[in-house]
Amino acid sequence: MQLLADDYGYPRGWYRSHGSFCLGQLERRSNHTRRGEYAWADQHPLLDHVFYYRVGRRPAAIVSHPYHVDERAVAELRQRYLLNVVVDDYPSWRNPGWTRTLVITPDEERIAELGAEAERLRALHGKGSIQKWRDHLQGRKPLYLRGRAGWPFPAPGFGSKGVPDPAYGQLRGVS
Repeated sequence: MQLLADDYGYPRGWYRSHGSFCLGQLERRSNHTRRGEYAWADQHPLLDHVFYYRVGRRPAAIVSHPYHVDERAVAELRQRYLLNVVVDDYPSWRNPGWTRTLVITPDEERIAELGAEAERLRALHGKGSIQKWRDHLQGRKPLYLRGRAGWPFPAPGFGSKGVPDPAYGQLRGVS
């Protein structure tokens, strides 16, 4: 089974990772977790019998072998993270005939679009880091600017590039 997993990644330039990473790390291609993230991706219902792949020590893909692929869960995953989720025709090497091969990779086009918009807003307002603007646009954490009188006001575009994080509203008591 491990040889089949290695053979799947080799033509794509991926090597199988001995460590795990979460979906947020895959989206950012980062080896570091953020506050509230765990270093494994098993918390999503689509992720069963998971294999992690890297390119140059950075997260490159997560290949899962779920028994059932729910289209709503796939759409939610694509919307919450900047990831491509594809059901591959490649035969599953975990319980063949019972499971399907699901490949999750970063969506480079959407990531580049988000980065360009974050850079534009950073240059326009002259405040905040690119990463803070990205989180703001994705609805993960709001960014506040200061007006001439020094009073904070919300920056424009909160959640315009993604779904606001429901955990943020629950922590603040907002629905």
